[in-house]
Amino acid sequence: MGLFMGDRLMKTLRVAFAVAVLGVAVVGYVIYERTLVEWWLPVVTATVVAVVTLPLARKSWRWLVGGDKTYLTLCHLYVAGGLVYGLSLTANGLLTDAASAHEEEVTVVEKEHVTRRTGYRSGRHYRTTSRVTDNYYLTVRFADGTVKELPVSRDAYYRAHKDRPRKVSVERGLLGFRVVW
Repeated sequence: MGLFMGDRLMKTLRVAFAVAVLGVAVVGYVIYERTLVEWWLPVVTATVVAVVTLPLARKSWRWLVGGDKTYLTLCHLYVAGGLVYGLSLTANGLLTDAASAHEEEVTVVEKEHVTRRTGYRSGRHYRTTSRVTDNYYLTVRFADGTVKELPVSRDAYYRAHKDRPRKVSVERGLLGFRVVW
């Protein structure tokens, strides 16, 4: 009985660890939506760090996936890449320099209203729509030519007009990337 209990605990820890790494990466992506940086830069940085640290730290994941070299390599790439991506964007977005806060005037290039229906299975062959969510996005162009799609509230969406100026608050993050609030 004790052997199976330890095996179950280990499987639970593995899944919890994988979900935690995924959660860190998702938080990084949420902050990326507000960060003025090319999409490939954090991805390439995380990939390079994961590949460079691969020979040094690959064996440290043996407790998580066992001894197979392929699984050790994939586990290291997933964990190191996800953590570097998520933590770097999170640190840049949350540790901003308050002294650098200023307002910039941007031009609204496009407005987008996305309606999503959330559903669930209510029976063997039945799928029911439970609620409708509305998401609002503005694609804006900064004075330096940078174009970014920003999630906005419903009120901000309806106050904004295409090809008209709008003010946004911008701060410089810890890693030097600008963050729009």
